[in-house]
Amino acid sequence: MRSRDPYSRRRMRDLRRAWLLRQAKILVPFAVFVVLLVALLTWWLSRSGVDRYALGVLHAGVAVSVVLAIDRLFLAHEAEAIYQLRGAWGEDNTRDVLSGCRWRRIIWGWVDSVTFPVGDIDHVVVTRRGGVVAIDSKWRNSVTSADVADMARSARRSATRTDGLIRSVTDKGRRTRHRGTGSGWQVRGVVVLWGASQEEVPKGYEQDGVAFVAGRGLRTWLAGLDGDEVGRPQARDLVRRLRRFEPT
Repeated sequence: MRSRDPYSRRRMRDLRRAWLLRQAKILVPFAVFVVLLVALLTWWLSRSGVDRYALGVLHAGVAVSVVLAIDRLFLAHEAEAIYQLRGAWGEDNTRDVLSGCRWRRIIWGWVDSVTFPVGDIDHVVVTRRGGVVAIDSKWRNSVTSADVADMARSARRSATRTDGLIRSVTDKGRRTRHRGTGSGWQVRGVVVLWGASQEEVPKGYEQDGVAFVAGRGLRTWLAGLDGDEVGRPQARDLVRRLRRFEPT
């Protein structure tokens, strides 16, 4: 699996592209009108003695304003867009925490957005003292008991897929079994919550064997793992194999 953007960002690009194509009959005339208006305004200002720097600022300001306006229209009209945007925020925040954890040597490394024909894994993390962690990143402003159950089921699927993925890219699973998994290392499923809902996550909360962790507490949670130790050479080799893996 080669490096790729998170699923939510890829989905956002697909939604934006489709929306732009659907709205082309409106957006193209609007863009032409703006260009003509700016050209006329530029001609008038240049005749009035306005310097080129000011004209450049005007052009940049109009361009940025138009792009932002179109983006806001897209978010307002595409129902799924906000959901995917929040998902992207959650995955980005988790990735930032993981980067700090690697720098502090809490983890050895990780791989983002492992995509399968059906479903994906947000982050596969190789820790130093806690085996492998499959993280589902979520951005929620509120959660219900049904939401928690759904997230727990999703995280369990991610852990199972991660275990199978590791087994498929290494021969470790064929040589040994550990704690009922085929990968040779313990694989944990965890849901990392961002947004307002993270304030409601009790410390140490688990459901059906899945840990729920507030985003702001992810680094502390990873640092406190006590389980399978993963050596540096093995971790590097595993991360390399995961990045090269392409599901069939």
